[in-house]
Formats: sequence, C-alpha cells, structure tokens
Amino acid sequence: MPAKMDFIAPEFGVWEEKSPRLARAMTVWLFGDPKSSPLYNRPELWASGPRVQIVKRTLNYTNVSSGGTGTQKLSIIGGKNAIVIGRMATVKLTAVPGTPLQLPNEYGSYVSLEQRRTDGFLDIENAPINNSFGTVPGWQDMTPSPEFWLGNSDRTIVITNAWGAAVDVNLTWSVAMLDTGR
Repeated sequence: MPAKMDFIAPEFGVWEEKSPRLARAMTVWLFGDPKSSPLYNRPELWASGPRVQIVKRTLNYTNVSSGGTGTQKLSIIGGKNAIVIGRMATVKLTAVPGTPLQLPNEYGSYVSLEQRRTDGFLDIENAPINNSFGTVPGWQDMTPSPEFWLGNSDRTIVITNAWGAAVDVNLTWSVAMLDTGR
C-alpha cells in the first residue's frame, strides 16, 4: 500500500513524468473532494478506491444568427471537482453550404467566446473561439497545465456570431473526474 502522500492516480502518469508535483496535485484535487470521493479523508485507501475517468462534455449552440449571441450555463461534472485537460470547438454554417464544401472551423475566427465563473471571475475574455479552443476539429487545445475546476463554480459561456450567416457551434471539454459509481 502506498504511503499517505505517495499515491498518484495512474491516469495522470503522463504528467507524473514531467511534473510529479502536478500529478500529485491533480490526484489530491479529485480524491480529496468530499462531494465526490467517499474516501476523501482516507488517502491511504485512494489507490484501492474510485478511479479517474476522462470524459467529454459538450455544449451545442444551433442556428446562431448573424450578429446574434448564445448563452448557456455549464456545470461540467455536476458539483464535483474536475480537471479540464483539453478543449475543442467546431463552427459550421447552419444552412447546407453550396460548393465548394466548407471546412470545419473555417468560420471559427468569426465567432467569439467569453467564459465566466459564477463568482464573476473571467476565465476567457471575449475572443475568437480559435484562440482558446483550437483550430482543427478533433485536435484539442491543450493548455500548458490542466485547469482545476471547483465543483461548485459553474461557468457561463457566451458566444457571439460576427459572420454574415447563421452558424452552429459545438464546444467540447476533455475532463478528468472521479468515477465512484454513484
């Protein structure tokens, strides 16, 4: 059995090679959360307890008109601590394009996004989606270090369409969470 402060979730092995302190902090962030971990106060049992899962969470904005905005609230894991390890976005015309076919994200720089926590802190200032969610669909934007999201701090995501036609926007987050089976 690992010593009290030695356990690092195996799913954080990639980070452990580069920064053992970061991997340990990620483990403590998830396993030490009393809202999601039944063993939050028993770190000596973390290695035999719940497992870390990497999941995708998505928000879809459909038919956002030219000059229009869309606002949605995001509770990424439903009140539990989470770690965002990547983000992806696609922007496409709502109407079926004529020829030539549109490439996904061809219009991504015309749609801006703002992400604000419920406590008012501005995570992402109003900027083109490509700047903070990546430019290639399916190829996620990886921040220099994972983002630790408090479970009780939801996000409000506002997008604004500056393109001359209606668009559909899909935002996806890769998230590490503790899977306790409950």
